[in-house]
Amino acid sequence: MYLIAERPIISPKQAERLMSVLWQQSAGSTLALFLVGRGDGRPQLGVTSPNRLVAEDAAHVIGRAVDGDAEPGFVLIEEILSAPHVGVRHITPMYRGFRTDTQSWGWDRADNLHDTYDLLRRVPAGRIAGFVLAFRTLPSLLAATTMMVFAAGGDRDEIQRVVYSLAATYAGTGARVSRLINPRRLLVRGLRAQVSTSISWLRPHSVIRVEEMSAFWHPRLSETRATMGVS
Repeated sequence: MYLIAERPIISPKQAERLMSVLWQQSAGSTLALFLVGRGDGRPQLGVTSPNRLVAEDAAHVIGRAVDGDAEPGFVLIEEILSAPHVGVRHITPMYRGFRTDTQSWGWDRADNLHDTYDLLRRVPAGRIAGFVLAFRTLPSLLAATTMMVFAAGGDRDEIQRVVYSLAATYAGTGARVSRLINPRRLLVRGLRAQVSTSISWLRPHSVIRVEEMSAFWHPRLSETRATMGVS
């Protein structure tokens, strides 16, 4: 796993292009992308793959996109899985009439993940929270995906509150949130980028296009507002 300090990008179109490159580079393998808050006020981007070379290449691509350096983050997965309490919510994309033209996405002049990043910045010390998008590429810029939000720490009630709040930030993007009978199992698979397209595992996944994937995971979008001169 690799972690990259998040920095803003300029537009949704740049997010689409970044996701398209990641889709292309992971062809034949699986890839998991992360948004992570670790209680230090600085959310991070993350990436992992069962194929070490795919993970390295993807980390470098993300690093170039945000002008940041990729650092090994393998300890993070162990920190999450070893926490006394873990909360997980499954995120299923809902139809919103996405089009390749990003003007129709509803992003307008604000980042649809603004609240997501804001919450990750405010994760209390000693806890970890984040979002996972794991996918396996399919033809025609499609991918079989599984998405989830998670929180890990020592206070069970607080962890459930954080994971519920984090899941709610995806409502504006268009998602159905559901609880799981075995949340740790799905979390382990997501953290290790394990995505199967067999019949038995296809149901919890959503087959969506690259531009839709980029709406759920992308570096923070710059929200500088134009100022008008006053005479």
